[in-house]
Amino acid sequence: MSSPAAFKRLDKSEATLISTLYYLNVLSSSRISRNLSMSQERVAYFFEYTLDRLGFTLKPDIMYGKLGLIGVTAIYRRMKIRDCNLDEAVFRIPYIRALSILPPSILIASFLIPRDLANYVKSGPSPTADVYTYEYTIRSKPKIDLLDELLSGHVETLVEPKVVEELVSAKRLIREEDVVGRARFDKIDLAVLHELSVNPGLSIRGVKKAVEERLRRKFIRFESHVEHAEKFIYGYRLAILRSKYVQQIVKCLYLKASESLNLCNSVIRHPLVVNCSGSSSSGESIICIMMPTKVDALTTLEIFINALTSLGCEVIDSFEYAFGLLPTRSHFAAATVPLTEWARGYSDWLKEVDPVSYAFNVLKSLNCIESP
Repeated sequence: MSSPAAFKRLDKSEATLISTLYYLNVLSSSRISRNLSMSQERVAYFFEYTLDRLGFTLKPDIMYGKLGLIGVTAIYRRMKIRDCNLDEAVFRIPYIRALSILPPSILIASFLIPRDLANYVKSGPSPTADVYTYEYTIRSKPKIDLLDELLSGHVETLVEPKVVEELVSAKRLIREEDVVGRARFDKIDLAVLHELSVNPGLSIRGVKKAVEERLRRKFIRFESHVEHAEKFIYGYRLAILRSKYVQQIVKCLYLKASESLNLCNSVIRHPLVVNCSGSSSSGESIICIMMPTKVDALTTLEIFINALTSLGCEVIDSFEYAFGLLPTRSHFAAATVPLTEWARGYSDWLKEVDPVSYAFNVLKSLNCIESP
C-alpha cells in the first residue's frame, strides 16, 4: 500500500476519466466502459487503485432525496459528552448515518429520515440539541487542476481568496429534479445502489451475483435493473481519505443563501469541501470543509466565510466533527447496514416519535451523554 508521500499527480487519462465521472449517471464498470469507449477491465482497475495510488475514492453520489428521504443533523453540545460505544449506538438508532464525538462537549448525529416523518422532527435550537434539516446533499466533485494542487501538497494555493471567491460565485446549474425529484424504487434498486456504493468497479455480472445473494433470488435479465437504479445518482463523488495535507477535522458552516442549490453546485468544486447540503424551500445550507494541515484553520474558515458573505449569504452557525482523530474507534461510527435493510423503517418506524429525541434517549442510556 502506498504512503501519502508517494501519491503523485493525475495523468491526462485519469483527469479526463474523473471529470467525466462527476456528471455521468451510469452504474457498473460494464456500462461506464461503453459510454467512454474504454475497456471494462481498465474502468474496474481505476476504481480499485485510486485509494492506494491517489488517496481518494470515487463512488456513486446517491441522491437520497429521490428515495423520499430528508437529511437531519443534530448537534448535542449543552451537556457533558462522554466517550462511549458509538458502534452500539449506531446499531440501536433508526435512520442514523453517522455519529461523531468531540469530548468534552460535542456530539453530532446525522440522519436520513423518510420525508413523511419530517413533521415529527423539531428543527431549531432546543434544550438538548440544535437540529438542522435539508432536502439534498451534493458531494465533492473538485476541479481537476485544484485537485492536483492538493495531491501535490500545494495547499496554500487552495485557500487563496481569489480561488475561493471564483468557485463560490461560479454557476453550475443542476436542476432541482436531479437531486430531489422523487422516483419509484424497490428493493432491487436499493440492493444495486448498495453493492455499487461498496464496490463501484463491479461489472454487470458482478452486481447481478451480489444482488442475487443479498435478495436470495435469481434474475434472467438484470441490466435493466442497474439502468433503473441510475435514476438515483448524480454522477460520482470524490472522497479524500488519505492525505497528509488535510486534517481529520471537518468544519461545517450553517448559512442562509438566496440560491442554495447554485451555491452547492459551486462550492463542491473546491477540493477542501466535503459536501454541501441544502433546502431550496428555506434557502438554508450546510457546507462542510476539510481543514488543511499547512494553513491555519481560522484563516481557512475566514476566507470561505468572506467569499460566502460577499454573495449575500448569512452564516448563522458552525460546528465541527472528527473521524479517526483519537486512538479509539468509538469517536466516529457510521452506519454500515445495507440500504435494503436500513430502508425497512419506511413502514415500521414508531409513528409520532421525534427521531432526534429518540436518539438522545439511546445515547443517554449508553452513557454517551450526561444531562446538565
